[in-house]
Amino acid sequence: MMEIYYYKDSSGRQPVYEWVKEIQKNDQATWRKFYQLQIMLKENGKKIHSGAIKRKDIKKLKGMNIWQLRIYDNRILFFYSFIFLTMSLFLPTNLKRNRTARQRMK
Repeated sequence: MMEIYYYKDSSGRQPVYEWVKEIQKNDQATWRKFYQLQIMLKENGKKIHSGAIKRKDIKKLKGMNIWQLRIYDNRILFFYSFIFLTMSLFLPTNLKRNRTARQRMK
């Protein structure tokens, strides 16, 4: 089983954690989908990374070692660390509001 961590920036903000708290209050369908995907990643992270399990809502970005959770119009970027058996969720985006996730990662 893998552990999931929420990235914390130098000012102490946790963008994904803040997003999760917001959707938990305002968008139960999105929150439930995120919760289910988070359990899936914890239990099957290695199999998803190796390609043994394929899902439309969990995808590796081309040419990068970064993955994304696809939750309706929202995307959560994350990466794996097999040294520590962890994955870190680090950038939430909304397709309707922000189509430049790759620019924000640079």
